[in-house]
Amino acid sequence: MRREGFEFEIGPPKVITKEIDGKKCEPFEEAIVEVPDTSIGSVVEIFAQRKGEMIDLAPFVEGSSRAKFRIATRGLLGLRNALLTATRGMAIMVNIIMSCSIWIFVDLNVSSTFCPAAEHHLPRVRSLCWRDQHARQWVPGRP
Repeated sequence: MRREGFEFEIGPPKVITKEIDGKKCEPFEEAIVEVPDTSIGSVVEIFAQRKGEMIDLAPFVEGSSRAKFRIATRGLLGLRNALLTATRGMAIMVNIIMSCSIWIFVDLNVSSTFCPAAEHHLPRVRSLCWRDQHARQWVPGRP
């Protein structure tokens, strides 16, 4: 971004890790999410995909629930859009840094590849989607 003689380069967010007793550690956060009762299942599923651990689930106000999760900061990157999509914009999330724990050796980057296709290109699209195991396939006119 150039403006008034300054030049900035912005990159993707990265988590700052620490070395504690010779072990690589990362920050963990407590995420408190308030959602309608109808979409609590999809919220739990999203956190589970990102290796979040549910601490508490309780009714909050009539028709909504409050869930507490313990999740690595890496798992929170990009989570907001997934939550808003799953709950149709009805999720409210607050997160607080709790502590640093040992690095989780899993890939927390969740792919959202989507493979649209026409009926006559179905074999080609299936082979393309096969390369990305997280890809979803959609063909017009089919459920």
